[in-house]
Amino acid sequence: MARGLDGTFKYRENMLAGLTMGQILLIGPHGLWEPQSQSGDMFGKDRIKAHNKKHPKASPAKILDANISALREFQGLMKQEDEVTLAVIKVSE
Repeated sequence: MARGLDGTFKYRENMLAGLTMGQILLIGPHGLWEPQSQSGDMFGKDRIKAHNKKHPKASPAKILDANISALREFQGLMKQEDEVTLAVIKVSE
């Protein structure tokens, strides 16, 4: 068992209704939007949303790569302070 998990925990099923074809869901920790640039600006959720609107037809793999590249470019030479994990889900047929 992975460290930090509880084998006796009962997980609830969840459903997200109303998703539409082509909709993109990003799942990630605060390490994705909290990194800062050299000037002290935070990458931020709004920047992630705006960036993803530029790639509506891209595959999940390309969306993931584009987000990580945008984050790295934004940070420049700043040290990565936290983990960056990202799952990209795109609604399809």
